[in-house]
Amino acid sequence: MTEEEGKALQIFGIFPEKIIVLNASDNVLRSRVSGKVIDRLTKEPYHKLYNPPSDPEVESRLVPADDASDIDCRIAEFRHHFIAIGQMYTDIIVNLRGDQPLSDLYSQAICHLSRPARNPAMWTPRVLLLGFSGSGRKTVADKLAERYELIPVHCGTLIRREVIRETKLGTAMKIYVDAHSSVPDEMVIKLLQARLSELDCTLKGWVLFGFPRTRLQAQMLDEVDLAPNRVLLLNIGHNDAAARLNVRRVDVVTGARYDLCLAPPPEPPVPMLERVAGRVGRPPGMAECEVSLKLTRHAAHRDELVEYYGPRVLNVNADREKETVFEQVESFLVNKMPRPVHPK
Repeated sequence: MTEEEGKALQIFGIFPEKIIVLNASDNVLRSRVSGKVIDRLTKEPYHKLYNPPSDPEVESRLVPADDASDIDCRIAEFRHHFIAIGQMYTDIIVNLRGDQPLSDLYSQAICHLSRPARNPAMWTPRVLLLGFSGSGRKTVADKLAERYELIPVHCGTLIRREVIRETKLGTAMKIYVDAHSSVPDEMVIKLLQARLSELDCTLKGWVLFGFPRTRLQAQMLDEVDLAPNRVLLLNIGHNDAAARLNVRRVDVVTGARYDLCLAPPPEPPVPMLERVAGRVGRPPGMAECEVSLKLTRHAAHRDELVEYYGPRVLNVNADREKETVFEQVESFLVNKMPRPVHPK
């Protein structure tokens, strides 16, 4: 198969689950091809070395089965094309030694093919970000979207969008949003089910933050087949998170966000049309007392979430520079998950 043929298969939606490659040295291939013979009377195939006939009369009727004069060219052509094919299907190629007995080779191939298929959810990233507000979840989600094209899904934003769209579910949620109370878990799960099942999420993968906040919510997420395959806990202290949130500011006209320490709003003078008194202030719901309540509420359920996800949790030290934090997040995404140790 050539690279063009492989691409043609993909264009027509043909994606093999496994590709078994029989590896052998050039010398082994030459000896096998040159030793192939057939009975010119019965057309029965034999091999001079591996499967010779026991009947002398049959042996006298043997003729070469294949023209071996161009075997070196054929081997070189195969190895040339396989470079691109190997890169195209690197994750599903199974390499077997082709210079072993046929019975052993067959047993190994059957062993690989009979293994249960992997859960399709593992083929695309399903990343869950846990941590205090202010731990950098949105920043990490945006960087993952930029670098890997994952779809960032913030539960709070999703709820507000649904309310604005005035869908049936959004109208039901609006009652709770207007009353500043928690939207029932069943409604949130239904909303997440719909969003995370959309084509962009299923093809590219997603990164979810803002949900779950309790063990029960995490269980509900797993029960509807939305279990994450990477759970990243952005670790930062309660006081550090509060300090970060208390210096955040937003421009209510432009929506621009600022940090009084790292990225303060521009100083006057500014153009006359932009000089609006008091328009830069704390984001909604981020008064100092509300920040304290938000962090305390999260801390109350943090341990039970970590306990529930167990070995799936990967701890990230989020009290560092953004680039350093993202490097650690990235390493957890590209490396294999640690194998869980199950108690006997």
